[in-house]
Amino acid sequence: MIKKQGIYFWVIPSGLDLQGLLEKHPPSFKKKKIKIDVFYFIIDLITAWTYKSTTDKFEGLVNIHSDYFLSFHHDYKEYLDYLKIHGIIDTDYYVPEEKSYGYCINIGRIDFECPFQEIPIKDNVIRSKIESDQFYKELVSPGATNYSYLGKWFNPLLKIDGKRARKILVKMYADVEANKEKYKPKDLIKAKNKLLKNLRVIEELEAQHFYCDVDNNIGRFHSNLTNLKKEIRSCITYDGQKLVNIDVRNSQPFLSTCLLEAKFWTYNHHGLNIFKIPSAMNIIAGYIISKQDIKIHGIKAYEYINELMDDIKQYTMSVTFLLKSLNKDHKAYISFAKSSIFYKKVHRKIYPGKPFDKRKVKSSFFQYIYSSNKQNYWEEKKLISNAFPSVTRMFKFLKQDDYVLLSHIMQRLESILIIEVVARRIAAEKPNLPFFTVHDSIATIPSEVDYVKKVIKEEFDNYLGIVPKLGLEKWE
Repeated sequence: MIKKQGIYFWVIPSGLDLQGLLEKHPPSFKKKKIKIDVFYFIIDLITAWTYKSTTDKFEGLVNIHSDYFLSFHHDYKEYLDYLKIHGIIDTDYYVPEEKSYGYCINIGRIDFECPFQEIPIKDNVIRSKIESDQFYKELVSPGATNYSYLGKWFNPLLKIDGKRARKILVKMYADVEANKEKYKPKDLIKAKNKLLKNLRVIEELEAQHFYCDVDNNIGRFHSNLTNLKKEIRSCITYDGQKLVNIDVRNSQPFLSTCLLEAKFWTYNHHGLNIFKIPSAMNIIAGYIISKQDIKIHGIKAYEYINELMDDIKQYTMSVTFLLKSLNKDHKAYISFAKSSIFYKKVHRKIYPGKPFDKRKVKSSFFQYIYSSNKQNYWEEKKLISNAFPSVTRMFKFLKQDDYVLLSHIMQRLESILIIEVVARRIAAEKPNLPFFTVHDSIATIPSEVDYVKKVIKEEFDNYLGIVPKLGLEKWE
């Protein structure tokens, strides 16, 4: 939804003729009066959340809690069912207290010249609700108010070469169309939604509509740039300058090595440790604070730390005892993860003599880290588990009660170090230096690359006692 000259508009993908559909197939709802703006709201919400979803996690569907629909219209289920029956939207599954339904728009062909249509909101009651309902305003308004040191660089000096960016997407779309017989129907919809998502990002950047928000769950800072495909970031400039991205090589494997050190599980350790990540402590304690409250409100500072402390001390004793049983394979794992070629080394170990396939081995590693202990049907996951048996025992222990704990700690470490430590230091030392965070990396102007690299290395060493290998990517 957008507002232009005092008028509110829904923003939905072009090609969706909802008015024609309703005339051809009138809904048979319990209540006689059908509001087309409720249909538009649902489609607009899914489209907006698709645009704002994170690139690295986005699989074509966005999870939306029923409260968001309910706050807008109490009969939302009938509207959702109608859109699904008539193939406008698709959904996946729901897990109580863990996962909301995932939604996506079913797309036929993408119109690259005019990918979205703006439809004025006509219903006076709905328009009044949008203007007055604070919950809905928070839903669509930019967040991250406590991160002005990052958000201030999203200003008119940040530009995108939209023409070139669209050419890149057109080529990607042509590749999808040329190979669509290789896709399952739902995977084809997902692929097209990813392309449509990036078209929306391009349009928003061209219009200087900037978006910044912080994920209360793992603390990541999301923005127009984090939502842009890697291939398109070369079309970005700031004040006429191309940017250079400095990233922590093998960020997640690298950070996982901290969990194999006893000091991380020690309260008195001066650097980052488990006791300084309240959200992870909450998972260990069995969610003293509910999952939904964490997702919506986060854990503010350390207000719950005393509540969680007693539960964690017993747990950390078990972890440190298990760490003593690690054998030489954990040293090999740590050596691999601290190198700049982690995935190549793992590939050599589990696929000796075979050509290196980074995408395959990286996907296998994330299955190994992110999936639950019960999910053992991937052959690649088994190969990595067998290659590092004592490390696997440790990781399985961390995932035994709630499999998200392992990945949560690693992602929290990343966000704390990049967003809260490195970025704040850069902003304090060089307040006029433009820079942008993209999860495990920082993009800045070419003349300041050495300075940013220095800060990243020093702060990782200070907080974790390890210095990462850094990679450079010129956005040109």
